[in-house]
Amino acid sequence: MSEYVNFFEDFPQRSIEVLEAFYSHAKDLQNSREVTLTISVAYGALLFPFERLRDDAKTPHPSNDLHNFPEHAENFKALMEKPFFSLFPMLNSEWFCGNGVVDGQIRRSAERHASKIVGKDKTTKNIVKLIRNALAHSNILSQDNPIRNLVFYSEVPNTGNKFSFLRTTPEQFKTFLVEWVKVIRKNRLSQEEYEEVLDEAA
Repeated sequence: MSEYVNFFEDFPQRSIEVLEAFYSHAKDLQNSREVTLTISVAYGALLFPFERLRDDAKTPHPSNDLHNFPEHAENFKALMEKPFFSLFPMLNSEWFCGNGVVDGQIRRSAERHASKIVGKDKTTKNIVKLIRNALAHSNILSQDNPIRNLVFYSEVPNTGNKFSFLRTTPEQFKTFLVEWVKVIRKNRLSQEEYEEVLDEAA
């Protein structure tokens, strides 16, 4: 196993390599586990770059990647501000969102509120942050058997019991993860460049 070049680019890429290498096998298992594999990979593909390069965290990540790699941090910030569908034009209209109060039945609330097609004005940050929050707090639902949709939900701060919802198909979510990693690796660092930056920051 080779050393990680860095965790905000290299770990997401390796996560996607695992997804693509084992996806067909997971799908062929007796009870089909490709959705489980996809969700598992999402943690490495999304959380590592988001947590290490975001500039709006109350407490900066202890890796200090945000300051050690300002060019990558600025690039990440610019990507987050782009409209979601302009950055990922290969995705289709099977992305739905909505906000609403949870009435005690989160599944029923998700079905009712995640009903508006994600608009062209939604930024990538809107979508990624919601998914990030959902993953971090285990706020994920599946619909139907076999699974037809995934629903990610996150509590809206200071609103009592109001949540934001995002619904899409497992296939669309997988496509998003693969394309997401391609986007964030466009300015990939070499091992030598990464070590040089860390040496200068020490």
